[in-house]
Order: sequence, then structure tokens, then C-alpha cells
Amino acid sequence: MGAEGRPSRASLSWLFSGLIAAACIGAGFLCRLALDVFIHGQVPFVTFYPAVVAAGLIGGSRAGVIAVLLATPLAVWGFGSQYPVATTLIWCVMASIIGVAGGMVRDLSRRLGAERDELARTQARLQLVLREQVHRAKNTLAVLTALANQSAQGAISVVDFRDRLAERIRALSAAYGMLSAQEHDAPLQLALIIDTALDPFRAAYPNRLVISAGPSVQLAPSMGIPLTLCLNELATNAIKYGALSATSSGWVECDWVETGPGIFLLRWRERGGPAVAAPTAAGFGTRMIEASMQGMPGASVVLRFAPGGVECDLAFESEPGA
Repeated sequence: MGAEGRPSRASLSWLFSGLIAAACIGAGFLCRLALDVFIHGQVPFVTFYPAVVAAGLIGGSRAGVIAVLLATPLAVWGFGSQYPVATTLIWCVMASIIGVAGGMVRDLSRRLGAERDELARTQARLQLVLREQVHRAKNTLAVLTALANQSAQGAISVVDFRDRLAERIRALSAAYGMLSAQEHDAPLQLALIIDTALDPFRAAYPNRLVISAGPSVQLAPSMGIPLTLCLNELATNAIKYGALSATSSGWVECDWVETGPGIFLLRWRERGGPAVAAPTAAGFGTRMIEASMQGMPGASVVLRFAPGGVECDLAFESEPGA
């Protein structure tokens, strides 16, 4: 028994196997009883072989062995045999082999099914990564163009322009190199993720991209890439179409708050940019933001195309024990 008097998982597993075996042997017994009208006590185990196979395939090897133990006395006492000892020994050996083999077939089928499903998920992730890389390359060119234009504004010389642009490109590269600089299983600070992901954009738009510090949050390492991708996507879209576009004097506010024990909300708000209309269909950027957060602990995405500017809420859970 487990905690508070509840049966343990092992006990439930044995109970489940026993119920499967009993049901299969019960069906086999009824079939043998019906056949006895014609064969009169001969071949006592004839209907119990398929019953053992069924028990092994449905409940595993354990259910198959239990089925053999249940069927043996029923067949011997219920239908007799001309050679009870020899027939029973042959039955026990053959039926045990069949029951265990049925369980092995069941387990192999389940493993193959699990591996097939995992392969399908891996292929889907690879396709997303490949599409994201193509999309990311296009976005990077757009970001670099915007950074170059911003660096050129107010530059007093080619050297000054070169230095400004080089610094911003290094900051952009840091957003992708952040995770490689961390220990494999070390928790990540949310503030570090945000600063690293948005530094190149904040350098280009120092007065228009405002990041307000929130509570200290430690996240699982697996959260680093999704959040970085989401913030990079939001900032890129703001530069291309939204509050940070070249034709706008708008601005962006980014902060995070704790909405419950261990539950946090990262808020992205664009203000003063071009008028926004909700798209008729989700673009790849929107789909990528949503797909990036899938599978993350307690993660959810709410993306609103408000008339005053795009708003995005990224909800997630902190690292347990942090």
C-alpha cells in the first residue's frame, strides 16, 4: 500500500494483469464448455491456448502467466484427460511460452509505436527549425539593415558609423550565443535572457525600447531558447512593421510580473506606432512564437493586435526550487 492507505502502482499492475487474465480464461472456459457437447472431455486445453495468447497480447507477459495458472485447474478438473499428468505438463510448458511470447509481442509493439511517435515529433521539430532558420536569416538581414540605418543617423564619420554598427552586430550575436556560455543544467536568470536578447535593439533605439526590471526569476535552461526566439521575433516585427519602424516615433515597453507562486508573466507593449489591424491569418512569425513556447512548463502565449499597438503576454513557470 502507498501513502495514506492507497494501493501502490505495483499492486494495481498485478490487479490489472489478474483481471485481464481472468476475463480471457473465463471466455476460454465458456467456449470449451460449449465444445464439450461435441468432444466430450477430450482436448481439455483447446480453447485455453487462444485465451492465454489474448491475455499476453492485452495485459503483457505477467497476464499471460497468470492466465496459465488459472486455466490449468479449470481444464483438468472441468474436462479431464486420458493422460492428465503428461497433458498438463505439455500444456504448462507450451502455454507459458505462448503467454510470455504474447507479452513480448505486446511490449515490442508498444516500443515501436513510441519510437514511431518520437520520430514523428523529431521530424516535426526539425522542420520547424529548418523553416525558422530560413525565416531567421531573412529577419537578420532586415534587422541588420535597420541597425545600419540607425547607426548612420548622427554618425560624424565612416569610422564612427563602422564602430556603431560593429557594436550592435556584436550585441545581436550575443543573443544567440547566450546559452552556449551557460552551464548545461544551470538555471537562467530571466533578466539575463531579456537583456541579452534585446540589447542590440535597445542599443539602436535607446529611448524607444524600455525594459522595466521585475522580480528575480530563475528559469530552466530549456526556457532560454524559446524566450530568446520570442523576444527576437517581437523586436524584429516591431522594427519591420510596428512601433520601432522607420516611419514611426513609437516606443516599446517590456516588463515582467509575478501573477502567482512560481508563475510569471512577461509583457510586451507597443505604443505610438502605426495603426495595427489583426491579420486575417496567422503569419509564420506568430506561429513560431506559439510553437516556441509549446512544451515549456506552464507556458502560454496571448498575442493581441490592439489598434494602439501589438501586445504580447508570455506566461511561464519558474525553475522548481528556485
